[in-house]
Amino acid sequence: MANIVRRAEYVGRGAGPAGVADVLGALADFLKALPDFQTLGYSVMYYMFPFVDKITVEFRKYNPDATGDPNRSAWALRNHLWGTSGPKLGHDITENISDPVLRYSIIDTFNASGVMSTLGG
Repeated sequence: MANIVRRAEYVGRGAGPAGVADVLGALADFLKALPDFQTLGYSVMYYMFPFVDKITVEFRKYNPDATGDPNRSAWALRNHLWGTSGPKLGHDITENISDPVLRYSIIDTFNASGVMSTLGG
């Protein structure tokens, strides 16, 4: 779980500034490290890709001492990708491509591209 994809500071609605780090790694590594992660006090959100043995984990911890202007555009883009674009792409591919080899090849390629980690999660 050592591949940090992005690190950023955000401010969400109703919450203070948050430090966010996305990590992409193998499921087994995540499960081994989970007890350690639980002691850190971070909020955790994750996307699992079990057929390719990968997981993207977003760690978030609020930072009331952060300074500077928040990047509200990045937060809106992140929410749109995680909540709308990514799931819709998966749904549309599943609904419209009947060949399972081609269908899951496209989905796996999208997941492996890191788009959701780099821009969303």
